Parts: sequence; C-alpha cells; structure tokens
Amino acid sequence: MNLHVIKGANVYLEGKSRLGQASKVTLPNVTQTMTEFKGLGMIGVINLPLGLDKIEASLEWQGPYADAKILLADPHTVRTLMLFGSIDVYGATGRIDERPVVAEVRCMGAEEQGGEYAMQENTSFESKLNVLFYELKMEGKQIVKVDLVNMIYEVGGVDQLKGYKANLSI
Repeated sequence: MNLHVIKGANVYLEGKSRLGQASKVTLPNVTQTMTEFKGLGMIGVINLPLGLDKIEASLEWQGPYADAKILLADPHTVRTLMLFGSIDVYGATGRIDERPVVAEVRCMGAEEQGGEYAMQENTSFESKLNVLFYELKMEGKQIVKVDLVNMIYEVGGVDQLKGYKANLSI
C-alpha cells in the first residue's frame, strides 16, 4: 500500500510566482445540478444530473499584496491562476516517489476582502473568484476539465458532453 501526501504548493497569478504570499488556495468543486426522478413502479427516488452548478474558488493571502488584489478585484477581466504542487508517495521503505499536481483556473473577481487589522498581527485577505475554466491534473493524469464558456466537460480525458453536443448539432 502506498500513501500519498501533498507536501507543498506554489501559486502563479498571471504568470507571476506568488511563492510564500498565499497561505491557502481552495480549488473549485465541480458540483452537479441534479433533478429528483420518481416514477410509477420504482421502489425509490433517484437524483439525475442535469449539468453543472456555478464554479467558485478562493485564495487566501498571507499579507497585503496590492498588485494581486487589483488583478483579482476586477469582475470583468479573466485572470489565470496556476497551482503547482508536489505529492510525496510513501511505501513501507519510506518515500518512493514525488509526483506533480497541476491546477489551472481562469477566473474573474467575485469578492475582495479588506481584511482585519490588529496591533502587531499580520493580516490575511481572501479573494473569492468566479471560475470559467478549471483543469486539475494529478500524477500527469487529467482528473477533471471544465470550460463553461466553450461547453467542455471532461473526466479522466473522456468527454462527458459528447452525445449532448451531437444532439444539439454543436
């Protein structure tokens, strides 16, 4: 049995490294919009997927970085956020491998916090983001890719909308 541990990560905003500036990144949750289905003769109720819900992400800053806050406060311009992480893989003999985690998020600002100020304490700020595009890869494998504008939804490299797009002649 192998154990996987995310050791650390670095964030890039618009291609600029933010090493040590961000304390936490919350990547998007890809959530299905569901409809309840119940029919005569069924012994229960099931939920069936209809599409995706809105996608959001957030970034917590370890201090005041005006240039980043200006970029992410703009609700009309799409920004690119990249996360690069490292997974340590441990086995019975210790660490046996190091593998990459890569996430790309294209987003627009949704909420920019002013922060709390207290004497002799660092202030953290959170940037909340509306996500238009999200792709997550672990160990070189695509986990999920969503592009809400261009009708792309892939899981493990498989197009989840292939039949739907064909039916709509897209």
